[in-house]
Amino acid sequence: MVVFTQSNGLRWVIFSGKLQIYLPEFALFVALVVLLWSSIWHLYKTECTFADMD
Repeated sequence: MVVFTQSNGLRWVIFSGKLQIYLPEFALFVALVVLLWSSIWHLYKTECTFADMD
């Protein structure tokens, strides 16, 4: 019985040489990261204009 652990899975992905990226899922991931980053940046830039700030 072979135990498949997370480190074995990572080792398989890195050293197998067969990395297949599902493009729509990858594009969605990149879009979500960009949206999250831009939202945090916008909040950081505009927080000094909030009404409850002294």
